[in-house]
This record gives sequence, structure tokens and C-alpha cells, in this order.
Amino acid sequence: MVEQLNNETWEAAADTVRKLRFLDKLRSSAEQLEEKLLDF
Repeated sequence: MVEQLNNETWEAAADTVRKLRFLDKLRSSAEQLEEKLLDF
């Protein structure tokens, strides 16, 4: 039971990290796009 819960917790944590990395990448892409538009 504890082992299973632990695995699920780690999977959820890994999933959260992936989402945060994706959002961070998305945000930096948006910032670069914004800079290009402002320079234009």
C-alpha cells in the first residue's frame, strides 16, 4: 500500500515537473515573440 502510494506520488511529482518545464518553455517563447513584435 505504502509502496504503491509512493510510486503514484513520484509519478505525480514527475508529471508536475514536466508541466512546469513545458510552461516555462512556453513563457520564454512568448517573451521572445513579444520582443520581436516590439522591435518590429
